[in-house]
Amino acid sequence: MSRRIYETLLDLVPVVEPYSIDEMFLDLAGMPGDLAQLAADIRSHVRKIAKIPCCVGIGPTKTIAKLANRQAKKDRNGPGVVDYSDATVRALACPDIPLGDVWGIGPASVAKLRERGVETVGQFIAIPADRVRQILTVTGAKTHTELGGVICFPFNTAPAMRKSLAVIRSFGKSQAIGWHPLTPHQRAPRGRSPRTQRPRRRPNATLCERLHLSRRSFARTGSRGRNPDALNPAAAHRIRRRYQQQCQQIAICDRVRFRFR
Repeated sequence: MSRRIYETLLDLVPVVEPYSIDEMFLDLAGMPGDLAQLAADIRSHVRKIAKIPCCVGIGPTKTIAKLANRQAKKDRNGPGVVDYSDATVRALACPDIPLGDVWGIGPASVAKLRERGVETVGQFIAIPADRVRQILTVTGAKTHTELGGVICFPFNTAPAMRKSLAVIRSFGKSQAIGWHPLTPHQRAPRGRSPRTQRPRRRPNATLCERLHLSRRSFARTGSRGRNPDALNPAAAHRIRRRYQQQCQQIAICDRVRFRFR
């Protein structure tokens, strides 16, 4: 559905930046005609193609456009389009808009500003920029600047970088549950912490060798320095159980390998 809406908007506007699964920024710079009418046409076109309702907010910056979109959503009986591209319209509307409606200002920031007597968008805009930076750091200062009509968050049409997950195993030097400690070639490479580096596996290592590396989990947890040789019973039980399961898997693999020899 999100891709369908994105392709629908690309037919009407040359630049579209997806912000989330149901929100997108449109660059209307250089578009001919009335922007409010164009927004109404976009809204009706999305309703016709994607079969879902939407609201459109217009502004010179992303923060103002999001603020206008929030006001369009609040007006259930309205046209679904709010235009804050004119500074005069914004000056009349901002004194009545609560500060929590601003994109980028969360509950914690609202509480800080409320302690200083700032509760509306108009009062927030009137604060000096250096004072805003002291209260809300650089991000709040950028939001304050964008509410003044100056772009701080430009359009980004490049796809976002994919995030990754990592699996980390810990290995200690002392014995755990009666197993022999790791030999030097099984430990982590020199220059890196042995507790934050996975053991290197040889390309042709057998399943038994991999098991020997994986079963040496660091079981000395919960001692907090009182007794360095103390073992966490729960961790020890989990390691024993996992070791038994892996031994069973090895036995099954050996039987299957012997069968197909």
